[in-house]
Parts: sequence; C-alpha cells; structure tokens
Amino acid sequence: MRLLQRIAATLLMAAIVIGAPWLLLQLGQLPGFLPPWDQLSTLLLSPDNGRLLLVIIWVAAWALWLWLTAIILTETISALRGVKAPTLPGGSLAQPAIRLLVMAAIGTLAAGTAATPSAAAPPIIVTNPDIPAATAPATTNPAQSTPQSVAPTVTVEKGDTLWSLAEEHLDDPLKWPELYELNRGIEQPTGYALEDPDAIDVGWTLKLPTPPATQSQEQATAPAEAFTPTTADAVAATPEPTHEVSNPEAALPPSAVPSATPTSVPAQIPAAGVSTDDDTEAAPIFAWQVAGLLGAGSFLGAGVAALLARRRREQFRTRRPGRTIAEPSRHTAPIEMTAHVAAGLSTRLVHRLDAVLRRLHGTVDIITVAVATDGTITLTTNDQLPPPWEPGTEGWTLPTATPADQIAPGDSDAPCAYPLLVTIGTDTSDRVILINLENLGHITVGGDAVMRADFARYLAAELAVNPWSEGIRVACHGPAADAMAMAPDRLDATDTEVLELARRNQNRADRGGATARLGRATLAEDEIWGAGVALNPHSNTDLAELIAAQPRRTGIALVSESADEATLMVTASGRVSGLGLELTAVGLTEDEAAGCAILLKTTTRDDEPPPAADELTDVTGNLLEHHRALRTDGTAHPGLLPEGDEEYLAETATTSEDLNVVAARVKSSDANVLADRDPSLDEDVRMWFSDKCPYPRLSLLGPVKARCYGKPIAKQKAYYTEALAYLALHPNGVTGDQLADAFGLTVPRARTAISNLRQWLGTNPRTSEPHIPDAKASPEAHTRGIGVYVVQDLLIDADLFRRLRTRAVAKGADGIDDLETALELVQGRPFDQLRPAGWTWLFEGDRVDHHMICAVGDVAHILVTHHLHAGDYEAARRAATVALQADRDSETAKLDLAAIMVETGHSEMARTAVAEALGEDAVLDFTPRGLEIANRHKWLGA
Repeated sequence: MRLLQRIAATLLMAAIVIGAPWLLLQLGQLPGFLPPWDQLSTLLLSPDNGRLLLVIIWVAAWALWLWLTAIILTETISALRGVKAPTLPGGSLAQPAIRLLVMAAIGTLAAGTAATPSAAAPPIIVTNPDIPAATAPATTNPAQSTPQSVAPTVTVEKGDTLWSLAEEHLDDPLKWPELYELNRGIEQPTGYALEDPDAIDVGWTLKLPTPPATQSQEQATAPAEAFTPTTADAVAATPEPTHEVSNPEAALPPSAVPSATPTSVPAQIPAAGVSTDDDTEAAPIFAWQVAGLLGAGSFLGAGVAALLARRRREQFRTRRPGRTIAEPSRHTAPIEMTAHVAAGLSTRLVHRLDAVLRRLHGTVDIITVAVATDGTITLTTNDQLPPPWEPGTEGWTLPTATPADQIAPGDSDAPCAYPLLVTIGTDTSDRVILINLENLGHITVGGDAVMRADFARYLAAELAVNPWSEGIRVACHGPAADAMAMAPDRLDATDTEVLELARRNQNRADRGGATARLGRATLAEDEIWGAGVALNPHSNTDLAELIAAQPRRTGIALVSESADEATLMVTASGRVSGLGLELTAVGLTEDEAAGCAILLKTTTRDDEPPPAADELTDVTGNLLEHHRALRTDGTAHPGLLPEGDEEYLAETATTSEDLNVVAARVKSSDANVLADRDPSLDEDVRMWFSDKCPYPRLSLLGPVKARCYGKPIAKQKAYYTEALAYLALHPNGVTGDQLADAFGLTVPRARTAISNLRQWLGTNPRTSEPHIPDAKASPEAHTRGIGVYVVQDLLIDADLFRRLRTRAVAKGADGIDDLETALELVQGRPFDQLRPAGWTWLFEGDRVDHHMICAVGDVAHILVTHHLHAGDYEAARRAATVALQADRDSETAKLDLAAIMVETGHSEMARTAVAEALGEDAVLDFTPRGLEIANRHKWLGA
C-alpha cells in the first residue's frame, strides 16, 4: 500500500509538471483556438461568443501551472537538502499538500537508491550525535528488578521530517500528527522545543508512541544488537579491583585512590535522560568507574563535569599561541571519565531542575524534590501550586513534556531561591531525591559511622558544584572537610561566619516580615540574602537555637551527627531512611573527594608546550622548540611571516613571543626534511574534497561524523563512528581486549563490533581487501607479534590539518596557501557533538581534542596576522571567524577580530570584541599578553 501511495504521488506530480503543459500546448494548437496577433484587437472589440473566455482560462491555467511547478521544485530541492522549504507567496493552502506529495515521491526514490548500492554511490553521511542504544534504568536491588516499559525514542538526523519518521517508525507517514502532538513543547538539548511541525533539528530526541506491553516484552527477550552490552556482559567484562601498577588508579597518591568501601563498588548506571534505540539494554560498566559520582550521585558527577568544563574554557581563553592547555594527571582519569559519563546521563536533568527552581521565584516552600529519569519533577510542599503543576499522591508534578518556561518567566541573573537543595539518594524508580536543607533547618544524621562520613562528604561536594547553590557559604568539619579543596570559594566558611550570616538574615526578616527564601528571591532591602550550612560541627548550640527559634528566617541549615535517633539514618549497606523516605544513599569516600579536588585544581595551571609527535614536530603540526631558529637568524629558512616583527606588531594583535613560536625561522636542513617527507599529501587533500572520493572519511574538526561506502548501518551509527575514531587515533593497532575495555564490552561483542564496522567501511580500492584487515594480517600485527585491529586508508581531517601545517612551516611564506587549505577542513569546534556518555577512552591518552582546538586557533592567528599585514581584511575576518567557531572563548581570536574591526573602521564592533576579550561580563582580567596588545594599540583608552 505504501509503495502504491508513493507511485501515485510521483505520477501525480509528473502529471502536474509534465502532463499539464503538454495538454495546454495541444489545446493551444487546435485550429481557431488562438487568434493571430493581428486579429487580437478585433477579438477584444467584437461581441463575445465564448471564445475569449476560453482563452482567458487557458492563460490562467498556464499561470497556475507555473505556480504549482515552482512550489514542487522548491519543496523537492529543500527535501533533498534536508531543510525546511520557504513559504512561497500565496502557497499557504497548496504548499502543505504538495509537501506531502514530494515526501512520498522522494520515499520511492530513496528506496530505489538503497536497493542498488554501488561503489560509485554518494557517500553515506553519518552525523554525530546519535543517542546510544545503551541503557535502561536499573533498580537498586537486582533481586527485585522487573521488566519496565520505556517509551521508545528516535534521534533526528539530517533530512528527517515528521512525515519520514512516521513512515519509518509508525509504518504510515500520515500518522505524523501523532509524533507532533507527542513531542510538542518538549525542551530539547539545544534549548528549543518542537512548535512548528515543519521545523525539527538534527540531534533532537523525539518520543515515539509506546508499543503494546506484549511487544515490549518481546523486544526485551530479543537478541541484543552488536556493540550494545547487556548487564550480564558488562559485569562479566568488569575485572575485580586490583592494586597492581598496571591499574591507573594504583599510581594515585593514597589520598586520591578510590577505595573499596561499599560506596565504591561499581554500580549500575541509570540512563537518566538518555534516549536509546534499544531500551532493553543496560549501560556499560567499566572497572574505572568511581561509584560516588554515578547512580545516586550522578548529579554530583554532572556538577563536577560542568565545573571542569568552565575551568577548561578559561584555560582555552587565556592560552597563548603555540601553547596548549595544561592537562590533568592521567592518575585522575577515572574521576574525569566517570564525571563525563554522569554528565551524559544527568546534565539535562540538572539543567531542567535549575530552570524550574529559578522560575518558582521563591513562591513555593519546597521540602523535597524527586527528579525522574525522563525529566518529570515532583515537589513535596504544603503549598497549592497552579497549572501546569499537576496534583498527585506524592506531591505536585511537572510532566516531562511541560517546558519550564510555562511556569513563569526566568531570570538567569537573579539568585536561586533554593540554594540548599541537595541530593540524599535515589528511590526504587531511579528518581533522584533532593531535600531542602533550608526548609528543614536542623538535620541530624545517624547510623553506620563509615557510611555517615561518606554521606556528609557527599553533601559538601554537591553543594560545591550545584548550579543553584552559587554564592553559598559552607562551614565543613570532620569528613565534610575532605571536599573543601573542590570549591574553596563555597566551602571554606567558619562557624562564626555562618552564625553571623544567620543573624543578619534574621534581622532583615524581622524588618520586612518575610522568610529568607522570599527575601532572597525578591532582593528585599536591595540586599543579597546569603545562604549557608554548617556541616558536622562539634558543637554549635547558638546556631541550633537560632534556627529552632527562627524557622525559615535565617537562610541557614545545620547538619550534625547523632549517635541516637536522627532525622536521617544511614545503614552499612548504603541505605538512607527518614522523612518518610527509604532510599539508596549517596556517598563519597575520602579518596574520591581527594581525586575530584586534584582534577579540578589541575585546571588552574598555566598553558604549556604541546607534546612532541615525532623528532621534528609537536601534536599540533608546529615545529618543536629546539628545532626553531630565531626570527633574526639570517642563515635560517624564512618563516611563515617573513617580515620584521615591528611591521606585524604595528598592525595586528600579536606579540614578538607569538611570532617566535608560531612563525619562527626553520633550519634549512629541517625545512628540507619536512618538505620531502609527505609526498602523498596533495593527493590525499584532493581526495578529501572530491565528490568522487572512494575512501572513507572521518571528520573530527567539527561535529564528528563518518562517510563510508560499505554496508549501511541502520542504527547505532554513533557507536560505530566512535569505534572508527578509536581505531583511527590508535594507528599502531588495538587488541580486542583494549577495544572491549574502552567501550565496556565483552571481547566477543567487541569482535562482533569490529566485524560490523569492517562491513560499513567496505573494500579498500587500493588493496581490494577490507579497510580493516584480519587482526593477524596487518603489518602492525606482524611488527608487534600479536593480533591487532587497524584501519587502513582512512582519510581524517585532523591528520590532514596537521600535515598541511607542518609542510607550511617548511615552505615559509609560500606555506600560507597550505594554512588556508587546512582551515577549510574546519567545520566547527573540534570533536563536537560527541555521543552522550561515550568517548571516555579519549581522556586516558593524549588529549587530541584539546590539541586540535589549539592547532586551529594557532593557524587562524597566523593567517589573520598575514592578511592584516597584506591588507586583505575579508580573508582575515574569515580566519578569525573559524577560530571563534573552534573556540568561542579565545582571547587571541577576539583580539584578532578587534584588530580587523579597527582596520576596517568598525569602531563599535571593535569595542565589543575588546570588551568580550576582557572576560565574562567585561571584567578587566586581561592576560599579560592581552594587556600588552591593548596598551600597544591604546585600545583601553579609546
């Protein structure tokens, strides 16, 4: 039936575009139908016998044909490009109907193309992200787990429409309104929501109608697709903790090694907020996982990842040309990798909760909050809430389909009214449960001493990173003090400071008659109403009495230990009960807290030289420092910027130090070696940009994607794109065990994944063998004496970029063209749109993602400097634009842009660029390099 519909749509469009004009031409050629031109005036002045009316209708039919043909062509071209067609004048009625015809006809063409693949077929574009088909929420007690029905989802790819998705997943394209109604208003990761049925974006996750229960059960027992581990497989692949030197964690100092206490046992990861292709599968479990940042602690893990990302942005902002940001110790890799996984699972939930809290504006007295894995939020409160909140047995619920904006307008600059909201555990439905410490006032924690200490340590750590807790002051004692190094700006308060803050808030509340919560939300008395916590003080009777006498008016909470009955009781098995709750408790060991602190402290270091790639160049393609010659050395080969320093300093935003690093002279012997060692570079570059390239291509300098010519992959493309990148970035080959460890798979599943990846890449036209040879057949396998997987003749944009930059260094001033070509490879921020919770293996080796961001910035800076000196302002602007796409925070790129604006007379734009380069909110925090440039050009006083 669908095929007949498609054929009918195609024939109908052909009838309009081809048949209608043929019919009109035949009609126009009938004897006597159209008068000769010399008789036209006679026809118009003679009495009408019906002939004139027929001519007018005939002319109108031609106009109608032209209009319909224009709509058909517009819709067809837009559909093939995967974009929304513009609305043509007068097309509001006919255009939607024609759009349906076009989509149906294109379905026929697509089916015909897929049925006859060939080596000359257009490349299959595989975009990333694709949400992994990896996870299903796990119950906290495996013995009590039962199959759960999870709503299926699909990730939007280029060219998708609601029509095509309904056709593929609902077996009927006319069911697209069901998809529209099911997803309308749901906030997507990009911050937008589906409102216009004709406008969906790549990367969006759309819900599909839930299948019947019997179907779900059948799916649950169906064989799992390769490269997606089951729980049993993942557990089998997880080795027991070891203290051998081969374990990366074993090299940590004693204060930073995750211990083997109950809270450190690897736990099942709930798939919070991650849509999957096969929801019956469980998330991979890795030996390196730090349990305190996952499971019940996933909000802490997401917070650590967010704080780390902010500090990394500052590192990139202040990085000098020719340098790279300081990398953390590899011994802290398990912390960063776990935080990355937690961010992929819970970042969306944290952002949604933060948005909801800020839109309540302090109007609700929150006691507890439950956040479900699908984004549903339930508040426990004694207040009555208006729509869109829905009453229920557990409190007031905001469904996941309801955007936060429907609650009230938000103000991101205003302080959050609930800064002391903190996680205490997860329930049997894997909902994260948070309590409002400010509402409860004085909380006592009892139970097992070890778990009680982990619990207190976790509370301090999450208060250090929660986005809604900005500006709070926490006095940490006992185990809680282990987390102080994570965020001293929040956690280094004293008991006296906290007590004084409580008294100030209480006095303000007495004057205004408001609670601290409302005073904070409304900025009563034009003051910031601070919030604070005293964690595990030995004795603070004054604070306890003040909180008891002034409930909700001090803005302060007190958390203390109790040997007897307590508000919350923590057991040795990791459970917490109290306040009517029975949960899996959060907890952070002393070693885990120390590891988090070491990781976050590392990101405050200065920049450093990039590591070496070989005997001559570093990983960004630049010449190593000891092979560079001074720019004043007349015996050396000229550099990329051959003129004297003063000429460049007078016109551009560079420094002598920059020029000596990124545009140094080269020893003649080194220049000759570099120029001759890459004879295939021009051909490889030509093939990369060719529409007829027969080799697979991997794009890393922007959104990660792969173009392959073998057997198409129907789903899990993001997994296989990541696996391809893993092989590509390990040119000496990887074993099956290494691949299994990197992706949390069993070795048999890893081998199956390689088999599927081999089919996707297809046959190598150079060797007539697969691009991934048999593990024991590759030259690398013979060299190493073991079976390894390698990928041969894969074109990688990052590799071409580095090779082009290296050759440009050898060619001196003639190398500018190579740098221009290198910049053409860049399509955005390198390694962008990675698979959520994937790519953890990237954190264990050299950070090629960081190195390529630096390489792009350096090449762009050289080109801006060259083009400004040459007076080619448009070329300079293009280079600066690419640099900002790769690193939007770069001070170097923003100052380059300011120099361009000054030279082209755009003083206001230059002023904006300089202000942005100063730092967030235009705070004067220039680096010494930035200050030198600004003072030389007198920008600060302009």
